[in-house]
Amino acid sequence: MARSGRATAAASQSGSSVRYAGQTAHEDAWGAAVAVNFVPSGFYDASKYAGIAFKIKSAKPNFNVRLKLPDVVSHPDGGQCKKECWNSFGKELIVGTEWQDIVLTWSELRQQPDWGDVRPVAITPSKLRDVEWTVYPGQAFDFWVDDVHFVE
Repeated sequence: MARSGRATAAASQSGSSVRYAGQTAHEDAWGAAVAVNFVPSGFYDASKYAGIAFKIKSAKPNFNVRLKLPDVVSHPDGGQCKKECWNSFGKELIVGTEWQDIVLTWSELRQQPDWGDVRPVAITPSKLRDVEWTVYPGQAFDFWVDDVHFVE
């Protein structure tokens, strides 16, 4: 994970956004992530919703962030992946310096290609672990997330 990442509260439209800033090393295997758990343990049933929405902005323009939603298939606690877990369904986002409203339906989310030992065709919204915003290795990062909610 991040060598020097940190999550801090920052003023925003709602007054309670999460700011995540730091630097990942080039030799990091995964980069860095900030996550919000839906429940203290286990999986959350979000099947009554069509997707997820939030606001996001970055300190620098054209910054790549991957949204990920670990589910019963990609998270080790689900018992389905055996050796290559963590290829969660998600979407690459190019984030700018102004607040962006992001709305994603479950059908828009994909696993990354060419890895992971369980490759279902779709996410399992009835068993979601958390929502994560990740950055890749070798990146300086500084971004904010706000108003995370499910959409019907």
